Amino acid sequence: MKKKITILLLTGFLFILVGCVSGNVDEETAQTYTTKAEDAIQLLNDGKFEELYEQFDEKMSSELSVEKMNAEVTPVIEESGEFQSFDQSSVEMKEGYYIVTITGNYSNVNRVYTITFDPEDKIAGLFVK
Repeated sequence: MKKKITILLLTGFLFILVGCVSGNVDEETAQTYTTKAEDAIQLLNDGKFEELYEQFDEKMSSELSVEKMNAEVTPVIEESGEFQSFDQSSVEMKEGYYIVTITGNYSNVNRVYTITFDPEDKIAGLFVK
């Protein structure tokens, strides 16, 4: 009986780990959207707001202009310090949208980005904490 409980606990733990790693999408899809998010973050880090803006969906474009993005994001990036690397990431799918949460490590402050991609792979959401 003790062995069965141990096996059940280990099996449950394995399912939790798999769920955390893939975020309910397969590994290939997770890697694809993680790379897209990393590319978008790199554009922010490099101040290439117009290039990033071109990847926005229609609603995002109407709510966040290049000028507004520059005014709001530049101070956050500058405060963070020099970009060093990406750390943990997760990808999940909700209602046809892929949501990527990824940590960017900087010399002063680490940032958590949440980037949402619509069904046409356009950026539909961009949040920085």
